Amino acid sequence: VRLKTTCTVHASGLLRIDARLDAAPPGGGGTGAGNGGQGEQHIAVGVLRGPSVCLRSVEASAHLDVEGEAVRTRWDDTGAFQQMALRLVVGDSHKCPHESLHQKRLLVYGDTISLCAHTGSYLTACGSTLHSLPQNTDGSSQCFELEARGKGQQGLRVRAGEDVALRLCGRMCSTRLYIAPNGPDGSVCLRASPAFWTLQVGERVPPLRVGF
Repeated sequence: VRLKTTCTVHASGLLRIDARLDAAPPGGGGTGAGNGGQGEQHIAVGVLRGPSVCLRSVEASAHLDVEGEAVRTRWDDTGAFQQMALRLVVGDSHKCPHESLHQKRLLVYGDTISLCAHTGSYLTACGSTLHSLPQNTDGSSQCFELEARGKGQQGLRVRAGEDVALRLCGRMCSTRLYIAPNGPDGSVCLRASPAFWTLQVGERVPPLRVGF
């Protein structure tokens, strides 16, 4: 359903707001994470800007959010703090995250990506923790490989609504480290065991809040 509103300002200065719920047209709405047909939505990426994505932790049941340099999983919400631009890394992952791609294509498992927060900074590995920092010249700490939850999916297209793991592709990384929720304060860390995130695609409207 969709909420439609109409605002009318009367000569007396009173403001009237009318609202009604309309059913969405067939085939519209949703995240498009179905199993084929018109409901299936693959993820396309490009050099200048990627799709807006949100990452929801399967383990913590909350979305990854960025505020300043802090990266956390505080709320099960898809507002401005949770929006990220997905960028594809082509070739040497130790260069700047999105220099090499000149054409859009579909994202597949095994691709290396970077995630740019709404602040314009990138998710960056700093030791065992994760922060949001400006793009650096050695992009290895800002590059992550997409891994599927099931086996045998390397090279298959990534669909919206699927669960993915994000593995650090750092040059100095001797073990497989993954982005994972960490503790009651909502902080995010890097750990050796995979942690899965539901990949939600597109600008998402935050929950309706009424107040003045």
